[in-house]
Amino acid sequence: MLIKSIDLSRKLLYIINPIAGNGSRGLLRKLIEEQTRKAGFDFQCHDSTIGGDYEELLSQTSKSGFTDIIIAGGDGTINQVVGAFRHLDLPFGI
Repeated sequence: MLIKSIDLSRKLLYIINPIAGNGSRGLLRKLIEEQTRKAGFDFQCHDSTIGGDYEELLSQTSKSGFTDIIIAGGDGTINQVVGAFRHLDLPFGI
C-alpha cells in the first residue's frame, strides 16, 4: 500500500526505556530521534522511570499539545506508562 500523505501536524511524545533494544544504551533513542526528525514530526523523547513516577511529565504532556504517546520498552514500561497516562485520552503506540 502506498501512503500518499502523512499528517505532520501530530505531536509525538516518546517514552523510552533507556536499556530497551538489546541493552544498547541510548542507541534506540538516537535512532528514534533521527528517523522522527527526518520524517518531519514535532516530538519529544523522555526516558521511562524505574518507579513509574511520571507526575512532572504528565503535567507537561497535558499542557504541551501532544497528540500521541509512543512507548518503547518491555511490558513493565508499557504497563507503567499506560497506567500513568491513560486518562489523557491520547492514542498509544507501542
